[in-house]
Amino acid sequence: MVYLVKNRGSFGPKFWCSITSWQIETYRRFCEKLLMEYREATWDMLDDRDGVENFTRALETAVKRAHALPDPDPEKARLSDAFSIRNTYDDPDVKALIDSDRFTPGKRIELQNAVQDLLLRQPLFPLECYAIQRA
Repeated sequence: MVYLVKNRGSFGPKFWCSITSWQIETYRRFCEKLLMEYREATWDMLDDRDGVENFTRALETAVKRAHALPDPDPEKARLSDAFSIRNTYDDPDVKALIDSDRFTPGKRIELQNAVQDLLLRQPLFPLECYAIQRA
């Protein structure tokens, strides 16, 4: 990645557009997967149905926002577009719910740690970017 940043002038807008497009599509799929897995994990939770419904609605909104993200312009994409990291937990509705009194401070920290772990395990760039080396 350092090579990409140091040599950003040698990569044109189409290159940055391809990375940004990959990231947006990956983010969309992640949002959808998270919603689906949350539904599967909570379908039989009857003791806090209201909480489950609230979080499901927040995740549904996150999915809609992910799909509403504009595709990058192949003629204008830049390095900064490729370094805009998208995270479901930063969605305003999801974040507001997590920051609400529905989550205890301890649960919030636990969730933040899980999110950080998840982000560290997923690639932020297409695998081809990790293969680019100095000539």
